[in-house]
Amino acid sequence: FEDIPTPIIKLSNTQQFSLKSNTNIGIYGRTGTGKTIALQWYLFNALAKGCGTNDNTYLGIVDGKAADLFALGKLLQEDLGEQIAVGSSPQMLAKLSREFVEIMNERFEIIKQNSSLNADAYDLGMTPNFLFVDELASIRDSCGSSKQGGKELW
Repeated sequence: FEDIPTPIIKLSNTQQFSLKSNTNIGIYGRTGTGKTIALQWYLFNALAKGCGTNDNTYLGIVDGKAADLFALGKLLQEDLGEQIAVGSSPQMLAKLSREFVEIMNERFEIIKQNSSLNADAYDLGMTPNFLFVDELASIRDSCGSSKQGGKELW
C-alpha cells in the first residue's frame, strides 16, 4: 500500500480505481459472489490511506445484517477509536450518512476558500473519507412495508 498514490486503489497488477475521478462505487451481485470481500478490500485501502487513523478523518461502516463488515468495523472501532462509526439499522445508516455529508460539506468549504485554481482535497493534502454500506437491501427490508409506514422511513 505504501507506494500507491492517495487517490488510487489498486485492484490488480493492471487495474486501478481512481478516487479522484470516481467518488462513488456500487458493488452488486448474487449471494456468495464476494461483494463483502470486495468491500473489505476497499476498507483496508481506506485504512492504508489514513482514513479512520489520521486526525480529522471519518470512516463509516453500516452492515444491514450486522455480519462480517459490522464485526470488522467494531474491532476497528475498539482499536482506533471514535473516528470509526459503525451501525446496522436504518436509523444508523441515516445518522452516519448525515454525519458524512456534514463532514464533506465542511471539506468543500475549505476547498472553496483555497486560493489554488481548481484544487481538490488531494491537492490540499486531505485524507479521503469513506462510508461503506453492506447489505443495503436488508436495511431497506427492515424498514417494513409501505402499509406499515416503512416506505416513509426508507
